[in-house]
Amino acid sequence: MLDEAFSKSGPQFAQQALQAFRKFSFQLAIVATLRNATTIQPYIDSVVMVSKTEPTGRNTRPVASVATRTISEFTSLRDEMRARRPGAGAGHGLMSLC
Repeated sequence: MLDEAFSKSGPQFAQQALQAFRKFSFQLAIVATLRNATTIQPYIDSVVMVSKTEPTGRNTRPVASVATRTISEFTSLRDEMRARRPGAGAGHGLMSLC
């Protein structure tokens, strides 16, 4: 499991590392934000999205939700989110399965 493994690296390094992992047939769980998903997207098969809804009332707590998507469903959803709100999804969690 790689938690934000490529958040501080450049796209070229991330791609080289993912190619090496693929060469050795490693199965990975990569945790990333939607903002960093573009680099790893060609290497993933499915996505587990975790999002948190901020509390709206005075005594309410944040609520987390989880959804599993194929990579094509995820791509459509991400594009739709970006079209509605540029920069949206930066705080959403993403776990991709390679």
